[in-house]
Amino acid sequence: MKFQKLEVRGTMAGKQPSFLQLGKKGIQRFGRFANVSYEKDPPQVSDFGRLLEKFSDDDIKVYQDEANKVINVSIRGSDFSSAERGKRDIVSDLKIMTLGIDNNDPRMFFSNRLVKTLKRAYPDYQIRTIGFSLGARIAQEITRNQPDVESVALNPASGLMDVIKGAPDNSKTIRVSGDPFSALAQGNVTTIQAEKNPLYAHALANLMD
Repeated sequence: MKFQKLEVRGTMAGKQPSFLQLGKKGIQRFGRFANVSYEKDPPQVSDFGRLLEKFSDDDIKVYQDEANKVINVSIRGSDFSSAERGKRDIVSDLKIMTLGIDNNDPRMFFSNRLVKTLKRAYPDYQIRTIGFSLGARIAQEITRNQPDVESVALNPASGLMDVIKGAPDNSKTIRVSGDPFSALAQGNVTTIQAEKNPLYAHALANLMD
C-alpha cells in the first residue's frame, strides 16, 4: 500500500478528529474490520471490541469497544454469493449511481434504524460506522442523517449525487487510485496507490494489506 496523495476538502480541513488521521496501519485496520461484515462466523473479540450478537446480522456486525467508549459498526458491501442478497444489493447500487440512495432503500432504512437503536442503548458511546463499497456509502449516509455519528468509507460507491450533495463532515473516505466506483467520492479523501493488479483497484484486499 502506497500513499499517493491526500485530498482534504470541506469543513474538516484544518481540524480533524483523531480517527481521521490515518496512516498505513490505520487504513489496514479499518480494511480488516470492514471485511468482518462479510463473515458468517465473525470473531467474538477483535481490536474493535467485543461482538454484540444481539445487534449483528448477515449485513452488519457490531462491536463494543469498552476501553475507548466506541460502538463500531461494520456494514457489508454488495454480495452476490446468493441470489436474494445480490438482487437487493444491485438495486441499492443502481440508486447510488443514478439518483442517489435514499432512506427508504431497504439496506439504508434498516442500517439507519439500527444506529438509532445503538445510540439509545449506549448513550455514553461514540457510534462509528465502517464499510466498503455499498457498505461505505450506507455508512456515510448514516452520518449525513445523524451528524453525531462518525464514519469511515473504504472505496465508497459514488455517483453524480455525491458531487451535488458533497460528503458529510464527520466522515473519512479512503480510496484506491484507479477505482472507478469511488472516483466521484467527495469530502475528506485519502487516495492510495494499489500495489496489486490495478484492474482490481476496487477490491477490499487493497485496503487490508
